[in-house]
Amino acid sequence: MKQHIITLDNKEFETDCIGCTLAKHEIEPLGGYVAETKHFMVTQDTEIPIIGFMILNSIRHIRSLADFSPDEQKDFIDLAVRTRVAMRNILDIDQVTLVQEEKTSNSHFHLWFFPWYPWMK
Repeated sequence: MKQHIITLDNKEFETDCIGCTLAKHEIEPLGGYVAETKHFMVTQDTEIPIIGFMILNSIRHIRSLADFSPDEQKDFIDLAVRTRVAMRNILDIDQVTLVQEEKTSNSHFHLWFFPWYPWMK
């Protein structure tokens, strides 16, 4: 089923899979592609305009940590740590909430790095 997406910069498109669209670089997320490896990518969230709200997405269709290959396991933890360190060192984000849900309709594993800023208290 097609999803109608409106990005933060008001670009509209339809896709069967937002994860595949991002993996193929068919759209440019606001803030661009922050990091990319063989198995994963990190982008700024495409729908919520909070600076530093990062999403680590799998490139292939997998929904669970339990589906990671040994190579993906190593790649994931390395990229997750590098992402969090960069958020602290570059964006001065002291605290984040990490969220991962397997119940989502998205068929690409993703981990949200939700930043907490003083103005959110």
